Amino acid sequence: MERDFYITLIIKHLKGEISYEERDELRQWLDSSEDNVAFRREITNSWRASKKGLKEIEVDTAKDFLKLKNRIEKEKQQPKRIKRTPAVVKPIRNNRRIIYWAAATFALLVGAFWFLNQPEEISRELALRTEVGEIRSTSLPDGSKVWLHGSSKITWPRVFEKEERRVVLTGEGFFEVTTNPNQPFIVELKNAEVKVLGTTFSVADREDVISVQVEEGMVALSDSSNAKFVNLSAGEFGTYVPASNKLTKTKDYNKNRNSWKTKNLIFESMPLTEVANDLELYFGSKVTIESQRMRSCVYGGYFPNPDINKVLSSIAAAFEMKVTQDINGNYQLREGVCKK
Repeated sequence: MERDFYITLIIKHLKGEISYEERDELRQWLDSSEDNVAFRREITNSWRASKKGLKEIEVDTAKDFLKLKNRIEKEKQQPKRIKRTPAVVKPIRNNRRIIYWAAATFALLVGAFWFLNQPEEISRELALRTEVGEIRSTSLPDGSKVWLHGSSKITWPRVFEKEERRVVLTGEGFFEVTTNPNQPFIVELKNAEVKVLGTTFSVADREDVISVQVEEGMVALSDSSNAKFVNLSAGEFGTYVPASNKLTKTKDYNKNRNSWKTKNLIFESMPLTEVANDLELYFGSKVTIESQRMRSCVYGGYFPNPDINKVLSSIAAAFEMKVTQDINGNYQLREGVCKK
């Protein structure tokens, strides 16, 4: 069956034994359906549980079969004894009490059957989803807090397991994790994981690149099989590219990566090309610095609850530039004088 083939690929990926060709095939299968991603998650959870709970058991099949054969032969040779028990008939003294007890038992069984047959997401998991341009926040069972950027989703169990606190994120989120050295907090992504004990950080899984920026504490960014990982401390930025299986770590800390949450844009001696990138990230409109010589000019400014027209007007005034907007809603900064 097709699923058997992909189960094999998932297990090989978890064990770090998958080839590049098989990884690409598995990734294409996951990209084709959210059901496939959910199925991969079930296999992954089962595999982890088996590694935690199962021990190797040596079985001597020949010896066990001989024991069973000898036992059967011994029972054949012994005469069978049938114990007869006389029937006892007792009068029913309280029909009403028995009927009440039977009804209560029936109701209990029906309730248990209903509960056990509820969908997993209803009985065991909670979820939070955001639409485009929407930001929502929630508290998790351990007291940790999470903020979701637009077009994102997070799911978590009603009660965390004793060994770990695992959530599943699609899109982008900002986390404030309650410290618990005995129960790691894990953010599961489509092709990676982020593991922490207690810290503040942001995670983004968009456009085939997974990125993590650490505000406080330390986190570990790894691929989904935990075969490769990189530790990130406060002020560090890490990325993972599933297509090339490449992990990187830099000191490229940028406060504006979390501007969607803080509602602040802060430019501290930043080249105009990077300013334009941050504006695109926050407002969703492309901003182009037309002049090549102006792109390295350094700009500084602070904008709480920013408005794109006011920000661009401030930049234009600082460098004697002109602001234009095309029919697609994208902006251009033209001409200008680089002041040093």
